[in-house]
Formats: sequence, structure tokens, C-alpha cells
Amino acid sequence: MNLPCSVINDLLPLYAENLTSEDTSKLIEEHLAECADCRARLEALKQPEATEPESTAPIKNLKKEIRRRRLLAVGIAALAVFIVLFTVLVHVTDRKPVAYREGMLQVDGVYPYGWTELYKPEYAQGVFVIKAEDAGTLEVDYSEDPDTGEITALLQCWENGINGSISHEETLLLKEGTVRVIYGFGPDQVLLWGEPMNGGIQVLPRLALTFYLVMAVIGAILFAVLWIIFRKKKAGGIFRQICFAPIGYIVGHLLVKGVSSSSYFLVRDFAAILIAGAAVYALLSLIYLAVRRRKTA
Repeated sequence: MNLPCSVINDLLPLYAENLTSEDTSKLIEEHLAECADCRARLEALKQPEATEPESTAPIKNLKKEIRRRRLLAVGIAALAVFIVLFTVLVHVTDRKPVAYREGMLQVDGVYPYGWTELYKPEYAQGVFVIKAEDAGTLEVDYSEDPDTGEITALLQCWENGINGSISHEETLLLKEGTVRVIYGFGPDQVLLWGEPMNGGIQVLPRLALTFYLVMAVIGAILFAVLWIIFRKKKAGGIFRQICFAPIGYIVGHLLVKGVSSSSYFLVRDFAAILIAGAAVYALLSLIYLAVRRRKTA
């Protein structure tokens, strides 16, 4: 009995798996011997199915995300360590004025110096200073009266100075025309030698950092409000990054100067605040990015 191709096609899957009875198998084989199309279908059934390789894109994306998170963690840790070390360095090298105390400095004699000895003709006299061993770093500055031309030598000792310290006994070279030697850059000044101070000469700490701090606080509040208003729009991201800048400056100021805004070394303190503020800005940006990635993960 010759079965039609439609019946054979229905039986071929069972025949390929050896699931047909002996009689059915004989009928199929008789048909296959005469039908090339059915033989071709049987060969196709016997071929192993080609399995499509699974996409590796999800695994690659996961690896990239893990790598990004690790880089963020490393960046956050490195910036945190830098901020701590930089703050410690700033405070270790910071110079604070030492208040005068009795016997800390003694001026013993002022005498002329020849310019041939000094190779600096503007320095025409010297003063012999005896300094207490724990007085810190001694520095000399000068102030000239615009009316009389009199020159005042101002001595000041600093704690944690980085410029070295004069020895216990040393001769300081004074500019020609110096009529007095006083101690102290601030309001509490002491006459060590020469004519009276005639009301005193004060070199007070500069307060420009107060202005910068106030402007940073105003800027942080303003851009924080704009960030909140536009948080669901593209401009919100711009205002957020701008807001981080004054916040970084405020934190940098607190790290370098604490709650004080006075400075005897304005350029040095301002530069230190900018460096610390830039590091804080970068740290805030990375922390925000890391938190956002976790929420969207």
C-alpha cells in the first residue's frame, strides 16, 4: 500500500525518532524509496537543530556597570583621602602670630653697617636680637611714613613657620632710615627700640575671605532653589552642578579656616580654600552620580 505524501509527512517526525511500529515503518520506507521529496524532509528532520547563541550584550553591560561603579568608588575614596590629607597639611603649615610676652625678644644695640659689608647699600644698620628658643619663626617687615619718610621695622614671630627660624642670637639687618623697632602686626604692639610709635602702626589681618564666603552662601541658596524648581528638566542638572561649586567653596573654607574669615596671608589661604573646594565639588559630583546609578539600577 502506497501512502500519500501528506500522511508520510505526519509520520516522519515519529519515524525519525524510532517511535513508529514495525508495520508503519515498512510502509514509510516503501514510500521513501520512491519519493525524493519525503526523503529530503526526513534528512532535514535528522539534522541537529542549529541553536542560536545567546546574546552576550546583557553580560557585557553588567560588566561595564560594575566597572563604572568600581571607578566611582575609587574616585570617591581618593578624593576623600586627598581632602583629609590636604586639610591636615594646610593646618600643619599654617602660620599663626605669636603674641608678645615679656622677655620673648630683646633688642641689644643698633649699630651702622657699611654697604661694602652687605652688598646692599639700602641696609645701613643692624640690630642685635636675642630671641627665646620657643618664640617660633621671626620675620621682619617695614612700614614707611609717607609724610616723614621714617621707617619702622616690624618684628613678628609665627608658630609653625615654614621659612625656618633665626638662631637664638642673631643680627637683623635694618633698612637705612629705620627709627624704631616694634613687635607685632596687630593691635597689641610693643616698642623694642627707638622713638615712640606716635599712635602705633598696625598691620591688621585682611577680611576679604568674609566677602567671598558670604557670596558663596548666597550663590548656594540661589542655585539650590533653581535646582529644585527645574529638577525634572534638563536645566535642573546644570543648576545642580553650579550649586555644587559654592557649596564646595563653603566646605573648603570651613576645612581651611574654620569659622574664622580673617587672614594674614590672604593669597595663601584663598588658594588653599579653592583647592579644597574644587576637591569637594568633584566629590559631591561623584557621590551624586553613584547614588543616581544605584537608584536606576
